[in-house]
Order: sequence, then C-alpha cells, then structure tokens
Amino acid sequence: MPQYSVVVPVYNGANTIKVLYQKTADFFVFHKLSFEIIYVDDASADNSWQILKELKSENTNTVKIFKLARNAGQQKATLCGINQANGKFIITIDDDLQTDPFEIKKLIDHQQETNADLVYGTYVSKKHSWFRNIGSKVVNWLFHKFSSTYHSGSSFRLIKKEITQNLKNIYQKRLLLDEILCWYTDSISHTTVEHHSSLKVKSEYS
Repeated sequence: MPQYSVVVPVYNGANTIKVLYQKTADFFVFHKLSFEIIYVDDASADNSWQILKELKSENTNTVKIFKLARNAGQQKATLCGINQANGKFIITIDDDLQTDPFEIKKLIDHQQETNADLVYGTYVSKKHSWFRNIGSKVVNWLFHKFSSTYHSGSSFRLIKKEITQNLKNIYQKRLLLDEILCWYTDSISHTTVEHHSSLKVKSEYS
C-alpha cells in the first residue's frame, strides 16, 4: 500500500500529463515516499487517453488509469479517482501544471504539523484570466452565503484516507466535492502554495 495516492482528473491534457507524471514521480522519489498516480480521463476530445495508456505501460507499478464513458465534470472525475486510491493520504491536483507537484511538500508538512484531516493549498494570486478569476469569486461567495459547512478551498488538497471512505456511496447529480468533504470533518486547514500560468493550449474546465 503506498503512502500517497495522487488523483489527477484529465480533460484534454495531452500536452501536460506526461510532464505532470515526471515531476510528480521526481518529487516522491526525491523524498523517498511511496506513491501511486491515478489519472481519470473525463472523456477528453484529444489523445489524452492514448498518452495515459502509454504512461501506464511504462510505469505499471505507479500509474492507474480510468476513462469515463462521457464527460461528467472535474468534480466527478476527481471523486472517481479518490474512490480508486489506496494510499494513506490522497492528494488531488489538476492536470494543467498550474500547481507544481513539488508544492505537495507544503501539503504534507502542514498536515504533519496540524494532523488535519483535510489540507487545502490556497493561492496568494491565481494566474487565471480575469474572467475566470471573477467566476471563482462568485462561486465562493455563493457557497459562503448558502452553505453552513463550506470552507474556502481549492482543487489542490491532501485528504486522510479514512475521510474518503465516506464518499463511496455519493451519487449526487450535481456534485460539490468540497461541500461533501465538510460533511465528514471539521479538521480542515490551509497552507499557501504557488500558482502558475497554465501550460495547456487553453483552459478546458469551466
């Protein structure tokens, strides 16, 4: 059983997923930590699946791949990967390299300091377009206004395995993963991480 499972939802990530794998593997090898990387292809329109199959064949001990039959969205793709994870801790990260995998060290260190069930990597400044940044602010405002449990978070997170056991029977049509995680723990912490411009040709997830 690996110490860490890294879950990556993939949508049209053909030009980033190999680099993401190498950077992530380099991080865990450097720190002598056991790991697995779980990619979930959310019905990409490019050749992401073919690249993932190549990654799997080259790294059979560390890579798992899954393909959704239809595009379900980032939240459900992430949940699919979480439910396939075996690590003591699960880390979720986007496929666009806006978060450098070496930032995982900050999540791990902060969790060890606080023993939190859930640690979010939060960004001082997001390198998104002005339109997407406004959209994110609106979504966060809505959650804070209408939800009693939602905490400010991000798609870069570290979760204790035992918390994710509660997610296996979640079948909501409109899934909000951060909201659901907050149903099962209030031991939540945050640490600041760097955010970079996307290496994708264009932003894919809305």
